[in-house]
This record gives sequence, C-alpha cells and structure tokens, in this order.
Amino acid sequence: MRYLLITIISILGFNRVIAQQTPIYSQNYLNFYLINPAAIGSSNETKFMLNHRQQWVGLQDAPRTSGITFETPIKENKYAIGLKLNTDQVHLFNTTSGESSLRYKLPITEDHLLSFGLAGIFIQKKIDFSKIRVEDQSEASLLDYNSSQMSFDADFGLFYQWKKLKAGLSVNQLLNSGFKYENDIDQKSATYKNIRHFNLFVSYDFHINKKPIDITPTFFARHVQGAGVSMEINTVVKWKEKFWGGLGYRQNSGIIFLAGAQVLDRLIVGYSYDLSPRGMRTYNKGSHEIAMGYRISSVTKSSKSNAQISRAIRNQEEDISDLKKENEELNKQLKEQKKEIQNQKKEVNTLKKTYETEKPEMDKVIENNQVNSSNSKDDPKRDLSLSEADNTKINELEKQIEELKKLIE
Repeated sequence: MRYLLITIISILGFNRVIAQQTPIYSQNYLNFYLINPAAIGSSNETKFMLNHRQQWVGLQDAPRTSGITFETPIKENKYAIGLKLNTDQVHLFNTTSGESSLRYKLPITEDHLLSFGLAGIFIQKKIDFSKIRVEDQSEASLLDYNSSQMSFDADFGLFYQWKKLKAGLSVNQLLNSGFKYENDIDQKSATYKNIRHFNLFVSYDFHINKKPIDITPTFFARHVQGAGVSMEINTVVKWKEKFWGGLGYRQNSGIIFLAGAQVLDRLIVGYSYDLSPRGMRTYNKGSHEIAMGYRISSVTKSSKSNAQISRAIRNQEEDISDLKKENEELNKQLKEQKKEIQNQKKEVNTLKKTYETEKPEMDKVIENNQVNSSNSKDDPKRDLSLSEADNTKINELEKQIEELKKLIE
C-alpha cells in the first residue's frame, strides 16, 4: 500500500496521458457550447440544456457523463455569457468541472459573422480507492482513502456563421494545468497533467424546396495533443423544425442513431444510441444518451418564432430565385425571337429586291402573253403555247410573289 497511489497513477498513464480527457457527446449538434465557448448564444436565444450519457451499458463501472449548460445573449447579441457544469465518472476516477464563458461576435459583413469565445474552468479530480476490489479483505481498510485535487484551466474557441453554414474551432484545456498527487508516507509524488484537445466542426442546413424538410450534415474532427485525429460525421433530417432523426458514425466507436423533437417551440428532447463496435458487443449493450433543453426566444409572444421567420425568409428567397430563373429564360427567348425577326426582315428585303428586279421582265412576259392571246383570235391556227423556259420563270415568280405576300401580311 506504501506506493499504491503513485503506482495507480503511473499505470493509468497520469504522467503522460495520450487519451481523451474531456467528455464526448453524440448530440453536440443540439448544443455546440459543449465543445466550443464561442458558440454560446449563436441562435440568439436563452437556452438551458441537460445531457446525460451512459456508456457501454452492461459493463461494470462503465463511464458516465453528465453536463448542464446555460447560455444567453446580451447587448443585442453582440455578447453572450454561458455557464457549464460537467461531471465524468470512470471507475475510481471522477472529474467535475465548472466553466464560465464569454463570447464576442464580430460582424465581418451582413452575412458573415465571426465569434470569439473564452472560458475559465475550475477542475476537480477525485480518486476513490474504496472502489478497488482486493482478494485479501484484510487489506480493504488500506484502501479506505480518497484523494482530491483542483486546478484552473481555460478554453478558447472561434465560431463562424454564413447563412446556413456553421463552423467552429476550439482548444480545450488550453493551459495544460496539472494535478500533483503526493504519498503521505514518504512524500513521493506523481503529476497528472491536462493536455490540449482540439475540436473542429462544420455544419450546413440544406432546405428542400417548397417542403418543410431540412437536411443537416455535421462533420467533427478531434485531436488530442500527442495523439492522432479522430473523426465523426452525422446527418439529421428535420421536419417542420419540430421532429428529427438521423444517423452518424464515429471513428473507432461505431454507428450512432439520433432522434428528437421540439415541443411547443420551447422544450427540446433528444435521444441517441451508440452501437458498440463488433468486438465489444459481447461485453456491453451500447451507449445511451439523452438531452433535454428549454429555450426562451428573444422575440415576443405576438411575433412569429425564429423557425417560422427563418422558413418564411427561405421560401421568399426560393421564390425570388425561381422568378430570376424564369426571367432569364424569358430574356433568352426574347433575344432568340428578336434574332429570328431580324432574319425574317432580311429575307423580306431580299424578296423585295428580287421582285423589283424581276418585275419589268415579268410584266413584259405577261404583256406578250396578252398579245399572243389577242392574235390567236385573229389567227386560230397560231400556236398559243409558251416555251418551257417562259413557263418555268413564270412559276418561280408566282411562288416568290406568294411568299412575299405572306411575309408582308
């Protein structure tokens, strides 16, 4: 027991932990504040959220994580403040953190918004040795001991919005603060150090034309200092901004099923189920997570909800876009018709010139024909037939005259 504390810390890699130290939730898309302090107040409303996650159900001492967040915009949404409380239990280790956050929004242009977020965090880490199971019960009394240490750290984040696009980058445990655990017997110590966690996400809302359906894919990338990058992607389909369902995949973890609803424009209820990787399904029944929230919109009761206003704007934008397309098509048809009319005018002018050129000769042929007809009365034996060349020329001229009449009409 003399070196038990230091031994446990060393075995679990407390001197240099290359593992996830901050909680991972499957429903971050409902509450980006869980990973990024710059996302607070991004929807311009006051919101409470509760998340609880039970990982690897059926496995003894499996991780349990809970989080509570509060966020609200101030100063016409130029600033926002947030509070967050997290607790994470992994066997004999318990981590509790309290966070206070401030966000500042910088409008780059009317549509492009960039927010900066900074959070101060108090972290308490406890080790409960009474949860260690021993074969020799006479040694159990030696484990009736708890160790608790506290430290201060910080989070920093950036959050970008452009129309239906959202993107964020954050660094958790920015200061790399540490916890020093000391053996009371010989004063030897071991240090547990917080390591930086980098989070990136990108999300975009695709609206189905003329239908109350939105499709929102979200991509997450996480990097733990000293380790590799893990990725996650999910896609949520929303109907009338009230009901949603979706699927996701987390690298090295498995498939995620998502569902939720918004009740009376205020209450948010979400559920997710993580299907464990094939090799772990024998030992556990997957992971469950629930999310509950309450939102207070910044608009008055007599006004439309944000969702209704947003949908009305989207429908108007789509109508305008359709009208622009129709106008462009009409302009294209008009140009083609103008071009065709110009060609027809050229043809008419050509026929007019041809008619004017051929008219004297045509009049002469007609006059000769009339003369021949008159002479035939005086001389019945005279041959009244025209030459083949004259008949051909007369027929061509008659056709040209008819075409000219049609164009002129």
